[in-house]
Amino acid sequence: LCLLPAYRQQGDMPLLTHVAVGWKPDGKVERTIKAALPWLRAARQITAICVDDDKGRSSENAAAEQFAALHVDVTTASLRSHPESVASALVGHAASIGATCIVAGAYRYGEFLEMIVGRVTRDLLTHAQVPLLLMH
Repeated sequence: LCLLPAYRQQGDMPLLTHVAVGWKPDGKVERTIKAALPWLRAARQITAICVDDDKGRSSENAAAEQFAALHVDVTTASLRSHPESVASALVGHAASIGATCIVAGAYRYGEFLEMIVGRVTRDLLTHAQVPLLLMH
């Protein structure tokens, strides 16, 4: 699924100039990366962004290992979301590094659980200023 919000490319920057990947050590994310592989291999630059990695740099290291196993070069970044939401932190960091699109897994949980843990997918859909490549 590729969602294209109102988006103006800056200069001559094609969609796959710099792809930001919302990454966490999760089988769903790994499947998303594999599904997006044709686009990722076409990208000039990829940054895997790990938000709220409570285990030091373990998520960054796991992301680097997964991309290396797929023969894809990646830069990793780790950041905290507080006081923002995870989606806001991801979108903000993607903007700060000049990402031209974001790849992420899309998840849907029950209303009660989403009230407690947040709604990252919904917030990405609401706040992203660059195209999203999402997989449910």
